[in-house]
Amino acid sequence: MLVDTEDKFQRMLEQLGRAEIIAVDTETNGVTFDSRGLVGIVFGICADKDLELYPTWYCPFGHEANLFGLDNNLPWEWLQHLEFLFKDPSKTWVLHNAKFDFNVLSEAGLPLPVGKWYDTMLMFHMWNENLFTYGLKELGKKFLDDDSDKEEKLLKKLHKSLGGNGYERIPPEALSVYASKDAQLTIQLFELVRDYIAQSDIAEVFESLWEGAMQYSEALRRVENRGILIDVKRAQGLAQRARLRQKELEASLGFDPLKPKRLAQHLFGSPPEGLGFRPGPLGKPSKSFPSGQPTMDAEFLSTLDHPDVEKILEYRHHSQEASFWYEGWPALVDRNNVLHTNFKIHGTKNSRLSSEKPNMQQVPREGSSAVKSLLLARPGFELWEFDYSQVELRLAACYGADENMVNAFRQGGDIHQVTADALGITRQDGKTYNFSQLYGGGVRTICRQLGVTEAAARRLKAAFARTYPGLAEARSKATAAAEGALSVPMWSGRRRHFMWPSEYKDAFNAAVQGGGAEILRVSLCTLLFDTPEFEGHVVNLVHDSFWVELPEDQIEYQAKVVKDVMEWPTDKFGIPFPVDAKRLA
Repeated sequence: MLVDTEDKFQRMLEQLGRAEIIAVDTETNGVTFDSRGLVGIVFGICADKDLELYPTWYCPFGHEANLFGLDNNLPWEWLQHLEFLFKDPSKTWVLHNAKFDFNVLSEAGLPLPVGKWYDTMLMFHMWNENLFTYGLKELGKKFLDDDSDKEEKLLKKLHKSLGGNGYERIPPEALSVYASKDAQLTIQLFELVRDYIAQSDIAEVFESLWEGAMQYSEALRRVENRGILIDVKRAQGLAQRARLRQKELEASLGFDPLKPKRLAQHLFGSPPEGLGFRPGPLGKPSKSFPSGQPTMDAEFLSTLDHPDVEKILEYRHHSQEASFWYEGWPALVDRNNVLHTNFKIHGTKNSRLSSEKPNMQQVPREGSSAVKSLLLARPGFELWEFDYSQVELRLAACYGADENMVNAFRQGGDIHQVTADALGITRQDGKTYNFSQLYGGGVRTICRQLGVTEAAARRLKAAFARTYPGLAEARSKATAAAEGALSVPMWSGRRRHFMWPSEYKDAFNAAVQGGGAEILRVSLCTLLFDTPEFEGHVVNLVHDSFWVELPEDQIEYQAKVVKDVMEWPTDKFGIPFPVDAKRLA
């Protein structure tokens, strides 16, 4: 129903006031941080004996006047009449991608719900992380045979013809139909996934897991909104320097290295026109490569010894840095040069965070890149990075209860050197080998990473198993658990599910990576919600580290606060989980 009169608005408030479960969704004039102003709010409820099935109400607030100058918006001041609903602790709220809608509602002046809320997007991911997509329309089509994606396509065509950044130019009458369907879908999907979870292997722990998920979503929303201050002028200078160097390299090579066909001719063509290298494995056929494009990724190119190959790799390096960071970040900052990413709890199968627009999980470390030099601290703050040291290796040692590895960590030893001494290799190779085995690397992986023969790789693998027998046993048990239960538990009770037998061998790795992600989740929520002495701001998360703005007048004390919070796994798992701290800006 389109709510376009005071009488309809009052009747809506009465019916929502009686409802126990309410779905809410927002329509906006954009999706980026600077362009997500409220256009309208839609509410929906479950079936009611006195109402039609899944009744909905669409309230227009920010539509532009139509061609005839008519304005069908409700007065902005009526938003305050909705506050009592959000402040009612007895209400249960249902949303899809709650993090986004909470931002829009908050910026419009409405309070966040004080009662319990559920996010159907995250619930489906918690139930089954193998669905590939978690969009509202896609889930509706898959599980409810709903075809509202067709309506969305029609609406987008109308939107395109009318112009505008978002849906502000769509007439309320048209948007009401679309928005109402979203609210109905959200309620229906909630009822469905709630039943799925009740019959699943996480049924007994779901409510406790969901309490953590609610906190995590809100914590990430705060991190996103704070964002990171970027040195745009420096980025522009670095971009110009990178592009200039690319031109120099292209002139030296005599061709554009980003053109696959020309690159392949140079690498694999017969001398003197080409370098005469033997192609690696062939990929998918294409118009340029009917028999398949030869492998030309960085890993393959690094095995070729020629000055031109070094130039090609350098060219790619500068191209990536300029595109993704030096030009990419300034294109995404807000009006204050602050970068806001979008964290996706549902973005990976093992519960590790992913992020987009921009992807903040691929920021290179110092030394190999100048990217981190673009980071600035706000006035009155310093920007610091707090990084877990070998969190996944330590967790693997705990899962495996491997005495040798556990003792090495308890005694503060260098686990990479311990491995190197046991296997008779260098420390760097020991480090490479440790992480290779943590992630299930086989003989071929060892050969490639360490540059050894297959026979030598097998000897190293056998020596590693003798050195850390508990780790090998834990991996076997995890594989067996995956085969039997089609899932493997993490320490928190969350599970990683498997669809195909070929995935079972990855069960231990999934438990370790997912368990590490759960450690970061607890640390972030504890820091933001249960540590009143913390006076800084978390502005980003990158895999095993937090980027934190600390007040410059109490750096030492606040750094200790952060480290003390993050090192909580030491008490739970019985070995040190140290955190390294360093200043970024």
